Formats: sequence, C-alpha cells, structure tokens
Amino acid sequence: MKPSLNLALMVLAAWMLISRNGPARGADLFEGPVAPMEIAVTVDDLPAHGSLSSGGKRVEIGRQVIAALKSNGVPETYGFVNGVGLEWEDDNVTVLKDWLAAGYPLGNHTYSHLDPDKVSVSAYIADIAKDDGVLASVADVSPSVSQRRMFRYPYLKEGSTPAKRDAIRDYLTRNGYRVAPVSMYYDDWVWNEAYVRCTDAHDDSSARWLRTHLLEAALREQRHAQQLAKMLFGRDIRHILLIHIGELDGLTAGAILAEFRDRGARFITLREALGDPAYQFDTGLFSAWDKDFLGEVAEAKHVANPAEDSLYPASKLEQMCRSKLPRPPAAR
Repeated sequence: MKPSLNLALMVLAAWMLISRNGPARGADLFEGPVAPMEIAVTVDDLPAHGSLSSGGKRVEIGRQVIAALKSNGVPETYGFVNGVGLEWEDDNVTVLKDWLAAGYPLGNHTYSHLDPDKVSVSAYIADIAKDDGVLASVADVSPSVSQRRMFRYPYLKEGSTPAKRDAIRDYLTRNGYRVAPVSMYYDDWVWNEAYVRCTDAHDDSSARWLRTHLLEAALREQRHAQQLAKMLFGRDIRHILLIHIGELDGLTAGAILAEFRDRGARFITLREALGDPAYQFDTGLFSAWDKDFLGEVAEAKHVANPAEDSLYPASKLEQMCRSKLPRPPAAR
C-alpha cells in the first residue's frame, strides 16, 4: 500500500472513531466536523451589556438581537436581566418590554450582576429578590413574566465554599427557581469590548476583522462543545448557548445562528434542554473560577479540556485597539 493512501485511511479511521465515540484524548476539540445538534439559545445581561460605542444605542441593540432570533426561528429565548441596567439610561426599560412583546420570557441574573464570592450570602439573596421586583414591574406587558423564576449565576459562579453554594441553592429551590447552566459560549463579551474600542478608535480594519472572525470563533466553539460532550457523556447533549445583548452581538448573532442552523442545529427551548439527564450531574465542585457546565464536568471527571481556543485567545482580543484610543489629558 502506498504511504499516502495508508495515511488517508488512517485519518478516515480516526474520524470514524470520533464520530462514534467522541474525540480521542489529546484531540483538538475545536477542529473537525459537527453533527446535527439541539441548541437552546439564552441571552444574558438585559437591558444593557458591556461597553457601548459613541454611536451605539441599547434599544436598537435589543431589537437587532430579537430580529436575529426571530429570523432563525429560535423559540422561547430567555433573556436574563440585571435590573441595575435600568439605572443607566431611562429608555433601557424598553429593551425588556420589547423582549416580552416579542414573545420571549425574562429570567433573573441578580440585580447587580454580583459575584457570590465578593458579597455575603444575605446580600446575594437580597439582590436576587430585588431583581425579581424589577421583573414583576413589567408584568403588564406579557403574561410570560410569570415564567421569570429561571436563574442564571453571573460569571457562572455558584460560590467557592460548600456553605455559600448550598445556602444560595436552597434559597433558589425554596422560591421556585430553576437554574440555567451553560454548555456553549464563545466569549462574545471579550469580542464586544474589543469591537467597541476599535470602533471608537476609528480602526475600521480591526473592527471588520472582529465582525468577520467572530463567526469562525463561534463555529469552533460549537465543535468544542459537541465533541467535549461526547467525550464526557458518550453522546451529544442538548446544548444551552449563552450570548449577551452587546453591540457586536446585535450585528453578528443573526449570521452566527443561521450558520449553526445550516450545519444541522435545531433550536429548542431552554426547558427542553433542561430535560436532558446530563444536567442532573452534580460535579460537587466549589471553584473560585467561572466554568461552564461541560468545563465543570470535565474537571470532576479529570478529563483534559482545552477551554480556550488557541486560535482566538482572549489575551489577544483584550489588547486590540487599546493603544489607539485617545489618552485622557495629563493631570496638572
């Protein structure tokens, strides 16, 4: 057998093994084919996420994200709210009303987007209750406000001690909340911050690069999530995607979701996704660092997981356009 043919057969055999059993240890989980999958889309930080360019408008961003969801047939998309965003601009409440009017429910993300390890349990619980009051205040817009007892931890952090984690979980359970984990996210918040910096620095080429390459980064994360799930559970799971309501999301979410759909994704509701038995797996971890659901399971099962895509490292994105922004005047 010729060496080139032998190599081709070896590669084919390797991909067949991956498709049946998930990727082998050490494989690049960001590379390779994507099989049809089920995805529940969720959106964090309504009504206002991240930095905003000088020309950006929060209400317009919200409507762009809603249009992206609608055009791709995404059902019952939960928008997780930080009520503090209503304090930033008087018109931001329109984002919540538009969301409800579009037929989508709202969930609780704490009022102040709190880190549970930087406040007391009582302060954290009070912030959840305060956010619930904000959600109840827009009940006249849609009856779906009654579905607001869905909770997402800011930073995906549940608390770094057993006592803190259990106390918060107990409060959520007693008050009828379900927790919405995350199995897919492509660090859109880092991309958004870079995009706003480049836009304000009038670096059009860098801004275009970010808009173009975010699609590839999202597709690579789709592969990573699917292949890691197969490695951990021996099958794919119903995935829960986290995106934010940021300026760059408004410009790119439609194309990204369309590409997911074209590659065989079927969009489902969050409640459907939570019916997957995989989400019953309790890692028992009390990490001080934020990890998504699959990252925690990988840690609990001692499975190597390249959580960051080496092609688009956050450290690179965080430095883009920083030197091009105008410097504040020197103090006299």
